[in-house]
Amino acid sequence: MTKLLYFIEKHQLAILATLLIHFVILLGFNWVEVTTLVMKDPVIRIDFSEQKDIPWPEPELPEESETSSTTEGKSVGNTGKNESARMLNSKEYTKINDAVSNQSKQSVDEEIRSRLKALEQGVLDEQREAGYGYTPEQAEEYIQSFEAEDVKDVPKQDARSEGAFKGETNISYRLENRYDTYIYVPVYLCQYGGSVTVAILVDQSGKVVKTKLDNSSATTKDACLREAALKAANRMRFNQSSSAPSLQKGSVTFIFQAQ
Repeated sequence: MTKLLYFIEKHQLAILATLLIHFVILLGFNWVEVTTLVMKDPVIRIDFSEQKDIPWPEPELPEESETSSTTEGKSVGNTGKNESARMLNSKEYTKINDAVSNQSKQSVDEEIRSRLKALEQGVLDEQREAGYGYTPEQAEEYIQSFEAEDVKDVPKQDARSEGAFKGETNISYRLENRYDTYIYVPVYLCQYGGSVTVAILVDQSGKVVKTKLDNSSATTKDACLREAALKAANRMRFNQSSSAPSLQKGSVTFIFQAQ
């Protein structure tokens, strides 16, 4: 084995040259063989000099239907069927698509309104259970039942918020365990003076939700003073109270100075 390796190492150039010569010869033989095969491929020729006309078969046409339907004395045949079966053009497609879109939009709008109404009703029911919610009908019924006797035992308080000290109108109110946070002093151009009492309903947030003139406590019937008192009472605000009734009765008295 050692002698073989020594021989290969000593004559490696001669061995490589011999292998290269044999590879070139083998490549030449392959090229000659391929060229010979290509040259031997037959050439196919087509002669068009003598062509005969070959008749094409005629297509079979469907027989026309002789039956037709009659509507109001008019015959409706294949022409009417083809007309009704024609494809829609772009204008007709747009018209139908718009109609479907409008119907879908109306359906979606109705569904949204229905769900919002249900949600609103659910919130209102929860507020009622907590003693906080009320309906406008309930508020109207409650204010109409107001009597001066309802708050006669409630201590009378003078308005304490900053706005109460502006102007010549003296403002006081009866609202149990509540105090004012905002007072609107009415600006009036009435000729006469007098006292006007307004019945109020206040919710737990301190907002005045309903008002009504208390005719039994008023010292004047002047429409100008009454309108000014109602406007001011509706804008009043009181402190929040979660322990207060959902609708709490009270009254506000305005003493107007004559102009």
